[in-house]
Amino acid sequence: MKTENEESITRKSSNIQPLLSVLSQGSSVKKPYESMLDSLINDPAMQKEIALGKRIGFYSICEEIGSGNFSKVNLGIHCLTNEKVAMKVMDKSKMKEKLLEHEIKSMEQLHHPNIIRLFECVETTSRIYLVMEYAGFGELYSYIHHRGKLSENHCKPIFAQIVSAISYIHSKNIIHRDIKAENVLLSAPDWIKLADFGFACQVNPNDRLTTFCGSPAYAAPELLRNDEYYGANADIWAIGVLLYFILVGRTPFSGETINNLKQCILRGAYPLPNYLSISAQRAISQMLVIDPKKRSTIDDIKNCSFLKDCKFTKRYIQFSMIPNEKELIENPLALQVRNKLRFYGITEAIIRDGSLKGIRNAAIGTYRIVLHQAQQDYDRRERNRVCTSLFWHNVLITEY
Repeated sequence: MKTENEESITRKSSNIQPLLSVLSQGSSVKKPYESMLDSLINDPAMQKEIALGKRIGFYSICEEIGSGNFSKVNLGIHCLTNEKVAMKVMDKSKMKEKLLEHEIKSMEQLHHPNIIRLFECVETTSRIYLVMEYAGFGELYSYIHHRGKLSENHCKPIFAQIVSAISYIHSKNIIHRDIKAENVLLSAPDWIKLADFGFACQVNPNDRLTTFCGSPAYAAPELLRNDEYYGANADIWAIGVLLYFILVGRTPFSGETINNLKQCILRGAYPLPNYLSISAQRAISQMLVIDPKKRSTIDDIKNCSFLKDCKFTKRYIQFSMIPNEKELIENPLALQVRNKLRFYGITEAIIRDGSLKGIRNAAIGTYRIVLHQAQQDYDRRERNRVCTSLFWHNVLITEY
């Protein structure tokens, strides 16, 4: 009886063989992409890595860097581009397929510098691997837990980036539903990435939701009352809790039991330390309003006095899955991406064929990683524009 990894090797081989035949026609010199496909079938060392669970597809699987109730996260390396990635590993027997579909569907639509990017989905008989952008500086929660609360000057660029990310996903009618400090990652000392879209959903603006999800400490009162609720309003409440956590070092509502916590949230009673500025207190109190209709909107937050001197991150230019002639003329980045793919031996025809499988395809995964790498200059320019606080740069760079 074959093991799961042996099954993976067999399935991978049957998928790769026809592609190798196409690639080898008219060429005696193998390019990196073809060589990798060939090695997955014929290289004994690579076969051993696959059998031992140290490799899946184009990715070497490294140490575990995180875990949750239904998944774990490993560091990985895309062997064609040498890009570090985060690999969310889910056991099919324990996961909810509908939530995975929502997560993939949501992340597929999002192209923003402050949101984790999804590269590829690799599947075996018992596991699913979501391959995502790696944020190497860990969770915002861990940073604050170890260092303590942030000063307001320290907080503002971070919070402005969080607001930019939420504003962007809401413009796509996507609701996150699990905003918390653990799901805000740092990819650089001064640059955040909103992560974990496992509870995300796409809704029409006037649609109400009924499902309770997310962390109880960040849950809006209407969720605890089992009311139908507008998702955007619930996200705003969670942002208010998050801002409080960043500035105070703990969440505003607490209780010895879940029921005590629930009653505390429903009363809307929380202390506002007197060391917070009037503008910070006002921003928090206008988000943590019991009545969702009277709660701040995302535009209210962007225009509040607390963030009046802040700059907000601009979204990426939306790229098609296959760089087209219009993109090549209008955007030099598209030409850069195409040339890099050709260097690897990934032609437009391979990308076009791969697009039929979408995210479950090695060529498409490579395309997204190459695009991500090409956009790093844009990221750096945005970081320099948005993160203008010398205090922020000096403190974090020194400490890391």
